[in-house]
Amino acid sequence: MSKKTVKICLFACGVMVLTFIGYQLFNQYKPELVQLAHHQISKQALLHSVREHNLQAAVLLVILTALMSAFPGLPTSVICVFIGLCYGSFVGSVLNIIGNTAGNLLALTLLNKLEFLDEKTRENHWVKAISRMRHPRLGLMVAYMIPIIPSFLVNFTANKLRIKISHLCLVMFLGVMPSSILYALSGNSLFNGFNKRAVILWACVISFIVLIYFIHKDTRKKLAAE
Repeated sequence: MSKKTVKICLFACGVMVLTFIGYQLFNQYKPELVQLAHHQISKQALLHSVREHNLQAAVLLVILTALMSAFPGLPTSVICVFIGLCYGSFVGSVLNIIGNTAGNLLALTLLNKLEFLDEKTRENHWVKAISRMRHPRLGLMVAYMIPIIPSFLVNFTANKLRIKISHLCLVMFLGVMPSSILYALSGNSLFNGFNKRAVILWACVISFIVLIYFIHKDTRKKLAAE
C-alpha cells in the first residue's frame, strides 16, 4: 500500500471518528447551546449546567483531544480551553494532560507502524535541531512545550531517535503539562473573569517561545556557517 493510500485511509477514518464524537458531544451540550442561543440562561446558571455533565462527556472530550493531537493541523487548543471551561482549572488540566499525552502516543505509534510522512520531513530544521542536541530527550520535552512547533514533527523526531517508549511517556507527560494547564486556566477564566495566574502563565510561555526562537535562529546560522 502506497503512502498516499495510507494517508487517505487515515484521513477518512479520522474524519468519521471525529464526526461521531462531535455528534455525541453536541447531544451532550445541546440544552446549554439552545438556552445560550436564546439568551434564556444566566452566566452562573450556564456554568453550573455545563459542569454538571457526567463522566461520558469527559471521556469523549479526552478522546477528541487525543485524536486532534495525533493528526496534524487540528486546533487542539480550542478543545483544551473548552475542557477548562467545563471542568475548571484542576480537573481540566488533568483531562488535557491525559488527552494530549495519549494523542502523541497514538501519533508515535502510527509513525512507527505505518511511516506515512514524506522523506522531506527528515530535512525539517526542527527535526534536525532536536536530533543534533547533546540531550535529545530534553530537547523533545522542550519541543512538546512550545506550541509553534508542530507536534507531528516532534513525534517524528522521537520515532527517528528510537527512544524507548517508557522514557518517551515521561517526556511527553512533562512536555504537554505546561500548555495543558495553561489552556485549562484560560478556559476557566472565561467564566471567572480576570485570572492573574493565567496572565502570568501566558506571559511566561510567550517569553519562553521568543527565547527559544532566537536560540534556534542563532543555532541555524552557526550550522550554515559550518
